[in-house]
Amino acid sequence: MTTSIIRREDSTVISENTNYQGFVYDYANNVCTPTGSRVVPKWKLLRNVFPELVRGKRFIDIGANSGFFCFKAVEHGCRQAVGIEAEDKYYRPVKRTLEARPLVNFAWIKGVFPDILTTTSLEGDVVMALSVLHHIFPRTSLNETIRVFEEITSSHLIIEWIDLNDDRMGKKRFSRYPEYRRPYFENLLSKTFPKWKVLGRSHKDSRFVYLVSKVT
Repeated sequence: MTTSIIRREDSTVISENTNYQGFVYDYANNVCTPTGSRVVPKWKLLRNVFPELVRGKRFIDIGANSGFFCFKAVEHGCRQAVGIEAEDKYYRPVKRTLEARPLVNFAWIKGVFPDILTTTSLEGDVVMALSVLHHIFPRTSLNETIRVFEEITSSHLIIEWIDLNDDRMGKKRFSRYPEYRRPYFENLLSKTFPKWKVLGRSHKDSRFVYLVSKVT
């Protein structure tokens, strides 16, 4: 899908034909508003906890797409927002937005996670990984992936699980891997982190957003 951008006098519109995100970033007032059908329900799940989580913290969004949650973190007073994304096309509107309103606490890293850890040192207070696990697996096991998230997270992890019955999983053929099951994933979280909870379903019944805490 293509990405388009429409400039207004006081804002930048990143249209809904982006892959996962559509939002308006009003850079004059530093307010980011979701518009896309996928990102709106995710923000509804997170809006009551996200501002307090990121305020004064270093926020890392893995699979940042067009940067909605990075701009949201900036809006809510993060110390730094770092977007990690492998696709150049998603960075183009971000780049144009930052050219219109430079943000000193906004950084962008092009790369594939977790491969970038061989050349880049990452550590965030709050780490986000929405719609990411099924891209990492099976080239990296769930055990190893959760271990890496634990290493780079000092406070909280926001992570999304996608069930096998999701329509996006049809070509993944993960059913042959007993490891890729939600109970197994939750067991790994329980073994690795002091506590976690399900915030709710994302934009589909087959997707679940978890808030995982590294602190008791």
